[in-house]
Amino acid sequence: MSAVVDEIESIFAPQSPLSFSHGYEYRTQQRAMATYVADAIEENHHLLIEAPTGVGKSLAYLLPAALVAVRDERKGVISTHTKNLQDQLFSKDIPIVENLLEVPLRTAVMKGRRNYLCSTRLRHVLSHAGTLLESKDDEHLQRIAGWAKSTKSGDIEKLGFVPSARLWQQICSEQEICTPRKCGMDCFYQRVRDQVRNAHIVIMNHALFFTLLPEENGDDGVLFQNDFVIFDEAQTVEAAAVNCFEERLSFNTVLGTLHRAFNSRTKKGLLSRLRQPQRNTFLSAEKAAEDFFGNLRLAVSSGGERDAQKEFRVTSPGIVPNNLEQPLDEIQLLLEKKEKIADETEATELNAIRNSLSRIQNTVEVFLSQKEPSHCYWVEMKDEHSSLCYAPVEVADLLRERLFRKNTTVVMTSATLSVNGSLDYFRQRIGADDAETRILDSPFPLDKQMRLCVPMGMPGPDEAGYSAALPSWILHSVERSKGGALVLFTNTRLMKEVAEKVRDEIESHGLRLLVQDGRISRNVLLEVFRKDVHSVLFGLESFWSGIDVPGESLRHVIIIRLPFPVPSHPMSQARMELLTGRGENSFTSYALPEAILKFRQGAGRLIRKNSDSGVITILDSRVMSRSYGRSFVSSLARCPVDIMRPDGSLEEWIEPSP
Repeated sequence: MSAVVDEIESIFAPQSPLSFSHGYEYRTQQRAMATYVADAIEENHHLLIEAPTGVGKSLAYLLPAALVAVRDERKGVISTHTKNLQDQLFSKDIPIVENLLEVPLRTAVMKGRRNYLCSTRLRHVLSHAGTLLESKDDEHLQRIAGWAKSTKSGDIEKLGFVPSARLWQQICSEQEICTPRKCGMDCFYQRVRDQVRNAHIVIMNHALFFTLLPEENGDDGVLFQNDFVIFDEAQTVEAAAVNCFEERLSFNTVLGTLHRAFNSRTKKGLLSRLRQPQRNTFLSAEKAAEDFFGNLRLAVSSGGERDAQKEFRVTSPGIVPNNLEQPLDEIQLLLEKKEKIADETEATELNAIRNSLSRIQNTVEVFLSQKEPSHCYWVEMKDEHSSLCYAPVEVADLLRERLFRKNTTVVMTSATLSVNGSLDYFRQRIGADDAETRILDSPFPLDKQMRLCVPMGMPGPDEAGYSAALPSWILHSVERSKGGALVLFTNTRLMKEVAEKVRDEIESHGLRLLVQDGRISRNVLLEVFRKDVHSVLFGLESFWSGIDVPGESLRHVIIIRLPFPVPSHPMSQARMELLTGRGENSFTSYALPEAILKFRQGAGRLIRKNSDSGVITILDSRVMSRSYGRSFVSSLARCPVDIMRPDGSLEEWIEPSP
């Protein structure tokens, strides 16, 4: 056993200094997790560990990470999915670690560079505001200039107001423009980078981590050499990696890139003094982009029944002509000429635009040719706009090569990683073939804290009458707990329809109905729900995980339907086809385990503390009528089960003898 493991075991011992910390409770699971993490970091191997709510994951990985980082001058990268957890780590947990170890711990929180103001770009825009900006941006520009003199972070989140996207785009840090040589320590982003280079612990989110991973040898690189990385909220790692490797292009993106050089409507931009023939070159490029995305929309969305769709898979090359290539070539030639006679700052900006246009051309070419056979291609609709998209169907090979290398340490942890008591599915999806796996027990007596309720006599989601019957079943469920209910939906339209049908009845019982319909921000909805114990919250995807509402405010989780991947989504189709082509059953190999993992995340919102109690209601009759239904029930802790009838009456389920 190593010295670090020994020290960790003593720190988490029942009578250690930690045990006398305010609010601390000794948990054998936390101590075990901390030793597993310490051993993985010390011995340079990978670890996947499921640690249920209440284990105390944060301290269990932060303490060994800090010990090794300080002792060996290594860097520990902590990656999370949510900002709430990042804030908790930095403001609450890191100070506890510093106090216990009695050593100064250099910690940095890192965000994507576009979150930070670039002093060099700000000075350039201030001196050329008349040609670069519209007059309505002047006030915000001056406020930002004043803020830049007092802020220590340059982080847009600390700005106090939201500037227009077009303004911030011209003054934020950008990779090809904001560099150590050009900006030095006068730039906010470069200061953050300097803190990161010298930190023991760096905190960031998954999206940023995977953006930086391919650039490990570049200016923004984070890993790997002697560093190690710990992913909390690891259930979202695969999705974050896919999003990182995904390419997405919209008309607005093309237009915005062109407008940085010249906006034919406002006559603003870096090249605002262009003569008319050159201005016409930009007009032609804008028209070509409008035609290209218009043709793309028509090519995929014709047909009455497809009007409600948002994503359309493209399986054949050349769906529309590439009428963007030549106009963008002409723009790049023009930009190259202007670069040669511009000053250094302006030439750098023009070069960055030219490179962006080149990347746009490459994205269009790959999409139309479908030259990456391992990718899925689709068109996404939003309002009147369309975007072309493509992404790898699987990321396991990419992560196996770039992340799970030999003689390095990657730790991944979450409360929900296992399917049927095994981490094999998760390990296979992320390419962690050689990782050690551990599943810890819950520290809570869940069999005494919660009950499960399932329907009897309710139409299935794929049967006639389901939508009509759903409101009454929800009302019966809400009445049972007198509010304090989180109702989880998988479909926006259905959620809004049900909300309108049940609102009056719910409010007549003195309960407040909160609906995630876009009118109120998610954070505000969550805060109101926390404070009002007599409220009911209808939520979508972002409420299935990553929220923490302990106590009486959340005493009932109602799951409307089993959360299988949407079969019509292009990525789901591509993944299932790939598995079928390998001779596997795509339902049992992909759709079912994905649904179980998400189901466990949703159900996991209920019990957050040792004193919590409540009910999980599943309003999907397939949990009783289909053979796979038992997999969902068995994925939860064994607890009493109630049967709910159509009239809302309950009877306890007596499991038949084997």
